[in-house]
Amino acid sequence: MISPPKYRVLFLGNSHVAALYQGWLEIAPEFKGINPSFFAANSSLFNSLEMSENRVFGVHDPKLYSRKNLRFLDQVFGERRIDLKMFDQIVVVGRSSHEVDFLSQFERFSIDGVGDGETGRDGPKGNVPYLSQAAFDAFCIEIAHKRLPDPCWWNWTAPKVAFLPPPVPRADCPETDDRYGAWARFGENPGIDLAFLKLYRAHVARLYANHGITLLSPPDEVYDPCGLTRAEFGDDPERLHPRAGAFDSDDFHHMNTRYGVIVLRDILQTLQTSGQGAAP
Repeated sequence: MISPPKYRVLFLGNSHVAALYQGWLEIAPEFKGINPSFFAANSSLFNSLEMSENRVFGVHDPKLYSRKNLRFLDQVFGERRIDLKMFDQIVVVGRSSHEVDFLSQFERFSIDGVGDGETGRDGPKGNVPYLSQAAFDAFCIEIAHKRLPDPCWWNWTAPKVAFLPPPVPRADCPETDDRYGAWARFGENPGIDLAFLKLYRAHVARLYANHGITLLSPPDEVYDPCGLTRAEFGDDPERLHPRAGAFDSDDFHHMNTRYGVIVLRDILQTLQTSGQGAAP
């Protein structure tokens, strides 16, 4: 009896791929019908990689890259480019849908239908500008339009394309750091939680779907009640290169293997439920 072919999934992206890869090492026996591959680089290198007309992604002209970057790809992945046509599903990891732009845009407003009805994002509704739900939705759509993935990713049928944004920063991120200020204020705002962020994600998901792209989101269990990622998932997050160690203590954005296990399991179960992946 010939076994059915495994469903081939490529996780392609930046440093946030590391948590998913480490997670796979722990849950691989649960998904015997799925064959995952991983190809990633730090953000600056990843953003410089190119897509060819025949959907081969990576380094096409080595002269444009430093020896250090080429050596990284050679050592960690054993290749400098990858043929995306070899896969059934591409998951692009770590590309921002700019949720922080969304938070920064609206933290000065009281929004109709948000919160407990008595307070807006900055206190009593009488003390801050008011925004109707219709205006709020229109602004969300405009922000999402400005952050669409490159057209080279639009409307693929084989392989299918999904995007997984980077993790929401940890619940203990500091407001004093410019990278995390908007997130910290979001986490400390009473009456506002993950549901507020999901309002924006819903607009992004619909926009992506109109371009043939699926937006993936981590399951609710990775979040603290305040709407930020539970702090323990930021303990000793590993870098892509196995000898590079963990991220610095002032990094509140990268997550560890436990986070990777939860998120990756959810993604793979979603693929199976939708009928895209083979059953384990």
